[in-house]
Amino acid sequence: MVIAEIINCICETFIIVLFYNRIFEKRKSGIFINSAEFILFVLINLSRSFLYIKVSLDWFFTGIWCIIIGALMFKGSRTKRVIAAAVYMIILVLTDLLISSIFSYVFNNPLNNGFVIMGYYRYVFSAAFL
Repeated sequence: MVIAEIINCICETFIIVLFYNRIFEKRKSGIFINSAEFILFVLINLSRSFLYIKVSLDWFFTGIWCIIIGALMFKGSRTKRVIAAAVYMIILVLTDLLISSIFSYVFNNPLNNGFVIMGYYRYVFSAAFL
């Protein structure tokens, strides 16, 4: 399960970096700095993923994580980075709701307990999101 969680965090970080890469210009840094920043963001995401917290708090931490990635890796105004993070969060929330509805219908498993999905359901959910 830990390997699946690591792969999930790498994919989530890669998706947000690609999302920002389409909107902002990348800061000029060497391959070592860019790789170190990416690994740092994966580790932050990995530490956040092992917390058993409510979905709303998880989305809040994800929003802060997105703003930090935008601030450290890309050029642009603060307002534009916050708007980009908000757009990403809206997309994330809509896809989470859609996928959880489909998932609960197919597997006959209610997912509206207010907490982050745990167990092997989480990885099926993440794979569907990717």
